[in-house]
Amino acid sequence: MGLFPEADYRSFEEISQLARANGNVHTYDGLREAVRKFAWSVLAARQLNGVNQYFTSHDGGHAEGKVHNDFSAHAEYERNLTEFSSYAKATLDALALFLNAFFQFEEKNQGADFKWVKFRERVASMIPEAAAFFAANAEWLDKDAARTTSAFTTRDEWVHREAPSIVRHFPAQDLGPLPIPRALKLTKEQASRQEELRAVGAFTDYHLSRLHRLLQLCVRTAITTERFKSPDPPIDRMPGPTTFFPVRLTVGMTLKSMAMYVP
Repeated sequence: MGLFPEADYRSFEEISQLARANGNVHTYDGLREAVRKFAWSVLAARQLNGVNQYFTSHDGGHAEGKVHNDFSAHAEYERNLTEFSSYAKATLDALALFLNAFFQFEEKNQGADFKWVKFRERVASMIPEAAAFFAANAEWLDKDAARTTSAFTTRDEWVHREAPSIVRHFPAQDLGPLPIPRALKLTKEQASRQEELRAVGAFTDYHLSRLHRLLQLCVRTAITTERFKSPDPPIDRMPGPTTFFPVRLTVGMTLKSMAMYVP
């Protein structure tokens, strides 16, 4: 939960307790999964930026003609790119499934998917604010775009066809040591042009900011709907964001305390 802003966490507290008060918990499976997958996207982005900083820190202090490289770190970078795109797409999928259940659309056979215009139109009919969001982010939701600005084609290309192939830039220029191509298929000539590339921080921020806004939109809509059903229940607030994973004791013992690591 520390991966989310304080306002998000308080919204999660509220929607959780309202859903329980209204006996509506069963419709929130998709939203819970979206929160998990979004958090994984944030962690993958941190790993990407960490590898990027590692290479940047080794750019200086080398003899003329000598290039510092680390193929293990480079491979980790490309793997994290694939993970990032997968988790971002999985977040979108989970939010679509949540809205399909929440509004009882009953879309079948993968019809509950933001890549379909029909599904986006159904969502916009229930959430007016979503219409503006979809219009402003048409490229991000374009299932046929051949660029890394599309959440759908980027994931499909890197998972199902060709893994991301990132060229090391030494010494790093404005876009960093491991810039991301804007097009999913680049010629060698294009790969050397700065306008065809972007920094990894800009790439991850682009996708995360849109995922976050869509997640917030879904949560706000859910709170409004649940509050209409039960306007009065008070919300019990925790002192601060808390994450807890289930634990099973594998030996006979009486649990008296638990030591928690807080980074």
